[in-house]
Amino acid sequence: MFLGGIVNFIRTTMPNSARRSHCPPLLSSRFADNQTAWRQQGRFLSYCSRGGGLGSWLRGLGSALAISILAERALILDGTCEQLPTAVSKYVAEYFQGNGFTWTAADGEGQRAQVERGGHGRTMTLSPVCRASVRPCGYNRTMVQGQLVADSTPLELHAGEHAMVDKIRDKASRARVVALFSGKRDSWLEIWDALHSCAFELLMQPTRRLTALTDAFISRHGVQRGVDGELLLVAIHARLGDGNMRADRSVIQANQGDVRWVSEQRPNAMRNSPLGALSCFSTMQPGSSYLLITDSSQAAECARRNGVITTRGDAVHLGAASQLKPMDIDKLMLDWWLLAVAQEAGRFGRQSNFLVSARWRHGEAQRQTRDFSRGCNRSAAFTVKCGTFEAKTED
Repeated sequence: MFLGGIVNFIRTTMPNSARRSHCPPLLSSRFADNQTAWRQQGRFLSYCSRGGGLGSWLRGLGSALAISILAERALILDGTCEQLPTAVSKYVAEYFQGNGFTWTAADGEGQRAQVERGGHGRTMTLSPVCRASVRPCGYNRTMVQGQLVADSTPLELHAGEHAMVDKIRDKASRARVVALFSGKRDSWLEIWDALHSCAFELLMQPTRRLTALTDAFISRHGVQRGVDGELLLVAIHARLGDGNMRADRSVIQANQGDVRWVSEQRPNAMRNSPLGALSCFSTMQPGSSYLLITDSSQAAECARRNGVITTRGDAVHLGAASQLKPMDIDKLMLDWWLLAVAQEAGRFGRQSNFLVSARWRHGEAQRQTRDFSRGCNRSAAFTVKCGTFEAKTED
């Protein structure tokens, strides 16, 4: 049992890492071992996102971590979801990996077949939504009374931005997870940021491919490192809306006249006053390279004209695209990782799933991300005018 003998599993040594771990000692020392053991026992939990995009998928990883522990099952993040096919699972394993363990369905010859045929063809679905075809209903019946823990029935977890760890409402389950993070109150809120930062540390380590992309980006733009080895990089996320992503590849057809995405109807400093928005970089950590991560080609061009670096490729939404170029997938994953490793990050407008999950990976609480919704006083460093950006519409 993972949580039944907490004291026996605590070790005095921290993982071999150059930076401080964001996980409590028990998870740092034993999570990988337990994942490997449960995999060998043929006990699996496949994570399926209820949203189609990368941000929503990332937002549900805290739930995946908690349910994996409570159900005592090895996580599969790139598996085939029977009831809820997830676009992210096609790509994620090329860029990310587990911290000392594998969460892929394919792990050597025949392993995928073992994962997908386990449990004698029966799969139990865990979901926060109560439907006639989905049982058990809600996370509140998640193995807290020994249900399914003793057998090897495969579990398929449906989670995401609207189905996070707070949906585990059973008091005993919540108490077990809260205790892992030394929470003093029986509340998800108290451990919210810590739990998610730990989940990303354990589940989202860069692969060789992502490391190569990062190194190439650093070399191309001359990004320096500090004495501690951390990148001297600050980033702002300018999300102007899904409509800014290339319409010719979108499976979301605007066949009902003029369509404007909800996020594009909200005020945004980058759209209304681009130079005032870019001036916010001057308020961030001095001596750093400036990076703008955006889904708008107009915003990216404006940034480059003013000496702010950006990433190559077109912004894509994995849940709204029928065909994707490898370069654009590279950009998506690199964008998220750069937001995660930046020393400081900011945003214009509402905080997106993409940004908040990246900053959790950095070890930062949600409220620490800089809010530049109102823009900033004009800085002499940004003078090349860009006009204003019209909200993208499709007809």
